[in-house]
Amino acid sequence: MIFYEWKTKCGQISRDTKTKLAETARNMLQNYWNESSDGFHFLLSMVTTRHIFFIGMQETNGSNYYALENAKTAFIAEYVDVVEIEEPKPCDYIGVAEITLDEFMKHLKQAEQIYSVQKPDISVLKMDSEQPVIPEKLFDKSIECSGQKSIFIPEDEIKRIESTQKPADYEAERPVHYLVYGNDRRVINDISEELINELRFFDRISSNRYLEISKDDLSILEKHEYIIQNLNNLDGGTVIVKLDDGTTDEDFERLVNAVYSEPRKYKGRYTVIFNLCCTDCHRVNEIERICDYWPFVEISDDKLERSSAIKLLDQIADENDVVLLEKHYDEILQTGRINSRSELSNAFRKWYLNTYNIRSNFPSYETFVTDFFGRRKPDCESYDKLDSLIGLKEVKSLCKEIICFYQMERLRKEQYPSTKAVAMHMVFQGNPGTAKTTVARIVAGIFKEKGILSKGDLIEVGRADLVGKYVGYTAQNVHSYFEKAKGSVLFIDEAYALADKDDQGDYGIEAINTIVQDMENYREDVVVIFAGYKKEMKDFIRRNSGLSSRISFYVDFPDYSEDELFEILKKMAKENHYTLTEDVRAAFEKYISNTVISTGNGRLVRNVFERARVKQSSRICEMPVKQMTKELFVLSGQDFGG
Repeated sequence: MIFYEWKTKCGQISRDTKTKLAETARNMLQNYWNESSDGFHFLLSMVTTRHIFFIGMQETNGSNYYALENAKTAFIAEYVDVVEIEEPKPCDYIGVAEITLDEFMKHLKQAEQIYSVQKPDISVLKMDSEQPVIPEKLFDKSIECSGQKSIFIPEDEIKRIESTQKPADYEAERPVHYLVYGNDRRVINDISEELINELRFFDRISSNRYLEISKDDLSILEKHEYIIQNLNNLDGGTVIVKLDDGTTDEDFERLVNAVYSEPRKYKGRYTVIFNLCCTDCHRVNEIERICDYWPFVEISDDKLERSSAIKLLDQIADENDVVLLEKHYDEILQTGRINSRSELSNAFRKWYLNTYNIRSNFPSYETFVTDFFGRRKPDCESYDKLDSLIGLKEVKSLCKEIICFYQMERLRKEQYPSTKAVAMHMVFQGNPGTAKTTVARIVAGIFKEKGILSKGDLIEVGRADLVGKYVGYTAQNVHSYFEKAKGSVLFIDEAYALADKDDQGDYGIEAINTIVQDMENYREDVVVIFAGYKKEMKDFIRRNSGLSSRISFYVDFPDYSEDELFEILKKMAKENHYTLTEDVRAAFEKYISNTVISTGNGRLVRNVFERARVKQSSRICEMPVKQMTKELFVLSGQDFGG
């Protein structure tokens, strides 16, 4: 459904003419609004001393401007003929413009004064006027990307968009929806803009109306069962769902359901684009689960091949007034495959400063700079993070050995490609709070920095993510997470829960069997890390011979000592700008001695620290302002129960 407004200039309009215009509008209401047979509805909305304002609505899902012009011309001709005023010349029309539903409803409210008791029937709008709507926006009518080469959209999708024939039936459902994600919000917006312009240019998006929906809209929708009223008439329009880092899983599911206005009732008349961060990738599976019979095209900036990287490089170079030659591309991209725009920008900046600038302005330094970067070890921030962890001496040592081993295996395979890749899967075993997840995330980063994995994300899952509620869902879930974890680490926490003896049916066993199968199928692209208690993990691995044969390393995470726990507390305090007084250690150790460390470890310290902050706040809140200000970031033994 598309909404329009326009006005005509008619010279001086007297009071009598205004009255006659209103009477004519009421007489024509039946033919041009309530009983429109061609899908076009027209109303008079307002009359001033020199202008007549009209609104129109087109029911069909597509901007058929030729049919609109014919219908509008017939309406105007009949209107001015009845009123017996001079028919406006073409130059008197002040253009027909598409408007949002919100603007249309304002016009409709103005029109009610003209039609008085004989009000237009709003049921044709397919909405309840008492229910809230999400404010709409209009795309800019200028389409700048036409004829330009797309950078982010996969070539096969570009071909499908460009070769799509306009359907004979404007009511046709949208063929696919889109998942757009990247490491940088600015890049995500760039991808969405490129996609939207491409879809609009080829008429896959036929209305300029669109909604932007985020978690901020949920408070309004909650009162009305998460139903978005104006989705019912957004035919040919677009819904952009912005999912940021602060969107909880519960809010996320509500948003997805709201966007499809109860998924099983959605008729596919508008295009949906989900904007996600790369850290949201695990939610892609949830979107596909809720909307399980609509196909999604995934578009991101983390899979740029050379041709796309060159297009982006040209943009970046143009911003810096540099013209790149073929040899320049080779110099900038010599480090290998570029995975994202931010990495490409960094590579360009380094080349610009240390190659282009040196060669052009300081040629005497060219040999020195080349030798310097040839000798220097590449930075590896994740190694520093690993070394900065408190304790875990044996864990760090073993992790570094594992990383070196896989580095050498990669080099061996480069020389002898026929060599079968060694499985990189591991088991992290230990009590809660011993930094298993933290180390896994750091190891994933090191794998990325060392070129062992292409992405280096940590995809965390548990039994609830993998085991489906119905037959056939479990294998599909497992396959989906392995697919999302390509180039990354799949971290399966408390993996032994999959083999729960109280499992209703065989869904848990199905998950394990599928995991074993995919561990082999994705052995070069995915590192699986199983994590949990040591005893339970050993029992779990023994239950399936396929698991034990595919796991290369077992890493034991010991409980922290009291000294290490206190070091963790000091680190937490420093990170939060707190100072600890000398009596804190004795109070902390007294508390720890009465607690079973293995039930919490690092998490136990976090709980103690947060409790101390609460007690400190109660202790200092009654102090004089000057003293309270001094004590604001000081924790004493008293705050720890001393």
